Amino acid sequence: MKITILHKTASELLGCDWNKCNSACCRFPFGNLCMGSQKNNPCLYLTDLGCIFSMNSRPISCLLFPFVITKSNTLILHLNSCPNKNVSKMKSVFRGVFKADFICSLCYGGDNLPAIQTHIESLGLIFGYEQLLKSIPVLLIDKEDVTLTMKEEMFQRWQTER
Repeated sequence: MKITILHKTASELLGCDWNKCNSACCRFPFGNLCMGSQKNNPCLYLTDLGCIFSMNSRPISCLLFPFVITKSNTLILHLNSCPNKNVSKMKSVFRGVFKADFICSLCYGGDNLPAIQTHIESLGLIFGYEQLLKSIPVLLIDKEDVTLTMKEEMFQRWQTER
């Protein structure tokens, strides 16, 4: 399956880093975006030690987060996960516990790298690292949208999960 990644989405600055966050986003409810999320509760698959799934076996929706794939097969940042675009709503969702503009910065300092770079590990699993790495200069330097092919095994998993 071919998925378009918009330059605007790829270059959005985020402070995310899965190696440092200890599943911070998974600790909050994100509705039907997460396989294990229940209404107003964190992910069911999250323990005090983090996710029960290895990175390779996580549901595709988890690997994609904070991105979603639209009906037109475009990868975008989900509004509920993008504090730059939705700070006031996110602060109310998280009951006003944030003192910074970037939710991510509270967990790991907010390096504010382009979204495509902060999520390279998970997106690489979905699209293949070689294909993804070749697209980064096009997205960030040439400022052009790209279309990538989702790995077949990931596409099959995604179809099953939806």
